[in-house]
Amino acid sequence: MIFRVFCSKNPRRTANDGLVEIRIVRELPDEASNIGDLFGIFRVRAGGGARQNARNRVCLANLRQVAVACTVYAIDHDDVLPARLQDLVDAQAIQRLPNCPACNARYETAMHLTRTSLRLSRIQRPASFMIAWCPAPAHNGRRAVAFADGHVEMLTVNDFNLHMAELRKQIAEIEKQD
Repeated sequence: MIFRVFCSKNPRRTANDGLVEIRIVRELPDEASNIGDLFGIFRVRAGGGARQNARNRVCLANLRQVAVACTVYAIDHDDVLPARLQDLVDAQAIQRLPNCPACNARYETAMHLTRTSLRLSRIQRPASFMIAWCPAPAHNGRRAVAFADGHVEMLTVNDFNLHMAELRKQIAEIEKQD
């Protein structure tokens, strides 16, 4: 009996699926050909990559929901962003405040960094203005971030720190205008 093991990637899967396909082919001698070749496919977990990938996607979806709720809140409240995330629930812009599934903590917001109320229309560069983010780099050393224009992305710690410096500059500019 000869056993061969093949590890292959299914072209329809991404590299982060966390599954490895193992094929075991048993070659039989000619006299046992009536039984034929046996072929089996086993799927084995390859670490927690799939689970972590799912947590990352849920976190990004949660942050997108928070960003949209902040925009809805601002539209309903004379262009003023909520002072705290609980205001979104109180105003029924969102049903409940989501937690980050990776670190199980509440999201942090730009509204915590300012002494005055932020107006959505005063944000000069919404594509670089972070509205909410994960409190810890729990996503493979990255932080999930939602921006004022509605897009979300994962940032490395270095990129997050650069965006945070930009955010503080933008908030200082907004506070000077008020």
